[in-house]
Amino acid sequence: MHTLIVYNVARKHTREWERQINVFIRSFRRVGVTSYAINNSEALAYCRKLKDYLDFVFMWDKDNELAETIERMGVPTFNNSYSLGVSRDRFLTHRVLTSLHLPTTKKIKIPYLAGQSNLPYFERLKEEIEINKMSYPLVVKNRQIGINETFYLAKNEAFLKKILNAKTNEEIIVEEFVPLSEGKFFKLFVLGGKYICGAERVVDGNFIMHPNVKCALRKTRLITPRMQKIAIKATKAIEADFAAIDIVLDAYGNPLVLEINAAMRTNLLEEVCGVHIGKKIARYCKNNYFIQKRLIRHRR
Repeated sequence: MHTLIVYNVARKHTREWERQINVFIRSFRRVGVTSYAINNSEALAYCRKLKDYLDFVFMWDKDNELAETIERMGVPTFNNSYSLGVSRDRFLTHRVLTSLHLPTTKKIKIPYLAGQSNLPYFERLKEEIEINKMSYPLVVKNRQIGINETFYLAKNEAFLKKILNAKTNEEIIVEEFVPLSEGKFFKLFVLGGKYICGAERVVDGNFIMHPNVKCALRKTRLITPRMQKIAIKATKAIEADFAAIDIVLDAYGNPLVLEINAAMRTNLLEEVCGVHIGKKIARYCKNNYFIQKRLIRHRR
């Protein structure tokens, strides 16, 4: 069996990047699948040449449009294009979760104003904040999850105005702020509709200003059956075969889904939990690629 491991061309070839790619390659080899790592700018050309040779494509990238194009060739992807598209879009994830009555943080979408400041929307935003019963401080994020991002914490209206004025040509969302105190921020991994493992995310302070910096994980016994069920339902909601779910606890101890990552790193979670996540994913892909192939034929 053969697969391509597709990664984003913007990823730097750091030691951490090399470690993760090697984990995937070794994991597939151990279950009898030969894999080749290729960046997303070259993946389509390779897939066209090798479509009769590839059994599936492993998407370690959130490029859902690329995944959809590959699926149209008859080659299944893990995760599939729909789950990648939903997970990369924070507001779309929010809509899917709320439609199924799954607990998640409140979010407001700012209309995309091409080439302009988002400040003209401020008065309408104030109304939306009141309707949603949100209070300061508020978090401002890009709507699409990217490789290099910065989150902003608006402590008052004046600060929020400055952020809106500065953010041009970007789709952004405003989200309720949940203080991330010790023991209240978790990453849970779900595969094939089952909870596999989870850990506590250790944050310096109570807010991640730069979400792409290395975030430490540590073992915890605080992940409850309720949190596990929510993580499983959230993964199924976006039709993902596997995903890492970030969950925070509010002031009353209620779990809220913060984000779902359908193209996640496994290294840190593997080391903390002692679970070979890469191998589990590889075996799952090998055992389920034909089901995915039938599904994409049906969609076509």
